[in-house]
Amino acid sequence: MKKQNLFLLMAAIGIFPVALSYGFLPSFLFGVEMNSVEMINIFRAIMGLYTAMGIFWLMAAFNSKLTQAGLYSLVAFMGGLSIARILSINFDGMPNAILLGYTATELLLASVAYWFIKQENDQKQRQEMIAGEA
Repeated sequence: MKKQNLFLLMAAIGIFPVALSYGFLPSFLFGVEMNSVEMINIFRAIMGLYTAMGIFWLMAAFNSKLTQAGLYSLVAFMGGLSIARILSINFDGMPNAILLGYTATELLLASVAYWFIKQENDQKQRQEMIAGEA
């Protein structure tokens, strides 16, 4: 298994507990009052979104035709989350330690996925240059 695929596999495995925490333990982990059906519905939808992304990354980990798309989706998803959390820290204040950990992890995962994409693109560019010289 290539490094990119192993990375996608690890990201997929790691996101499932996070998804479950949003769907079933938001009051306990995040200190959020779940006092309406609408609030519960929003958190369960977030759980579904995280789960769907995890399933796609799992598929991309085992299907080389999906690897690049998996990496791009990971950059967009984790990058978007980390940027939104950083903006929230600046506008709303410091969240609890769990959410700070999520922010750091999301930023790290987005950066690593971007690095893998850049490596792949650089390698393709080198191969095209070599083929053009032949």
